[in-house]
Amino acid sequence: KHPEWIIRNDRGAPANSSNCGKFFYGLDATNPQVRQHAFNAVRRAVKDWGFQVLKIDFLYAACLEGNGKYDLSMTRAEAMHLALQTIREAAGPNVFLIGCGCPIGTGIGYVDGMRVSADTGPTWYPALPLPWWDHGTLPSLRAMIRNSM
Repeated sequence: KHPEWIIRNDRGAPANSSNCGKFFYGLDATNPQVRQHAFNAVRRAVKDWGFQVLKIDFLYAACLEGNGKYDLSMTRAEAMHLALQTIREAAGPNVFLIGCGCPIGTGIGYVDGMRVSADTGPTWYPALPLPWWDHGTLPSLRAMIRNSM
């Protein structure tokens, strides 16, 4: 519905956050419309639906590399800061925010907790078939424990 909200790579194609062998878009936090949309979604979850804990995953997608952004003067770190600031302001100070897939330093002051391991799964090893390029980050108990230690 809003292709202009997607971060684009230097070739003009949507930037890929490539998690778990899948293609994911990153929303452009330098775009005020994106921030307003995210603010409204988080605010709805808290105010209308009563959530007191929010796990926000794939946060790193807000700072994907690429020149296809609304505001090219902003660095990737500034875009990440804007994304987290928007989420925290929408949630309010009393909601416990869990940041996942978030650059650790950037989350300080915005999230209350952070998962730093790979996703867990119901098996010791990732489910087959494995993408040829990703054997270390796919959901599995082994990867979660390895990254947590």
